[in-house]
Amino acid sequence: MAQTLGWCSCLQVLYGVNQRLRTEDVDSPLCNIRPVKTVMLVVLSGDRGLCGGYNNFILKKVRGERDLRRSRPLCSSRARS
Repeated sequence: MAQTLGWCSCLQVLYGVNQRLRTEDVDSPLCNIRPVKTVMLVVLSGDRGLCGGYNNFILKKVRGERDLRRSRPLCSSRARS
């Protein structure tokens, strides 16, 4: 349970940072819009109880996303929304 609470705290921090970046004038190289060269998919699967169906679903989605990304070129730039 402590890991779950830590993860939620991390998400809240990231959400707060994202909100500040949208409203404030931040001068940081990390905020620059630049061409997308590589993409990393982070996959979280389960290991408790009856998680086989969940894991199978997640892996199918990841494979589909991977195949889609392989079939089309990466965007030259991404606009912040």
